[in-house]
Amino acid sequence: MDVVGKIQVEFTIMKEPRGFIRIIQLVLAIFAFATICTSARATIQLSCRGESGATNYTKDLEIEYKYPFRIKNVQVDTPFCMKSTEKSSPFQDISFAPAAEFFCFIGVMSFLLCIGYVIGYILFTGFFATKSTACTVDFVFSAVWALLWFIASCAWADRLTFMGVTMDPSTIIQDLQGVEYCQGSMVLGCSPGTPGNHATLIVSVLFGFLNFLVWVAGLWFLFKETKWHRESSDDLDRFDAPNPAESNTDSSYQSAPGAGTTTY
Repeated sequence: MDVVGKIQVEFTIMKEPRGFIRIIQLVLAIFAFATICTSARATIQLSCRGESGATNYTKDLEIEYKYPFRIKNVQVDTPFCMKSTEKSSPFQDISFAPAAEFFCFIGVMSFLLCIGYVIGYILFTGFFATKSTACTVDFVFSAVWALLWFIASCAWADRLTFMGVTMDPSTIIQDLQGVEYCQGSMVLGCSPGTPGNHATLIVSVLFGFLNFLVWVAGLWFLFKETKWHRESSDDLDRFDAPNPAESNTDSSYQSAPGAGTTTY
């Protein structure tokens, strides 16, 4: 197949729906993986005992967790309320990384795919116009990728909901008390502080489902370029076209002498 010989730079295809929608998909993919690659910070309040009869005091313990949200790797300064501390992870073996990384992978790959589509449409416009197989492959692949966007968005939305519960300050305190971090000689107790801000992560879920909808919407414009749509259009044209035999019969009947009259 002489593909090199079919290279013809043509930008007008980007004004067509199937070309323009690739630009929209590219931009939405950037927003999707950019909004998930962020961090959040929750706080709990520590009630500490003053040393050598000093007044008791409170301090905030910040717990930062970021992409890919492997909570088991989140470390804090322990023991609490001590001057000499070291980093350790008191949390359970919980990780939201699989769903987050899969969502980010789909976003990054969509970005790269859309760049490839745009370049291919511009350089090989004639190839897509003459080869129905290329249009069919384009349609089927885009349908599969739309399904992957839906799966990734649903999985990430479910894990994000669970992460909101897991990283709530009240839940964190229960985990810390389970490993006796909030029960020490210098720790009087722990109380909930401010929860982590998941607004950006929620936006990433919305962009995920928006990507799914845009990819599904683009399937119609791709389907119109496939052989299936062309064959169905040809069948409709043949069905609507007048039959020459019937047309001649009607014409002869109307032009015959005395046709349509009655003689008494």
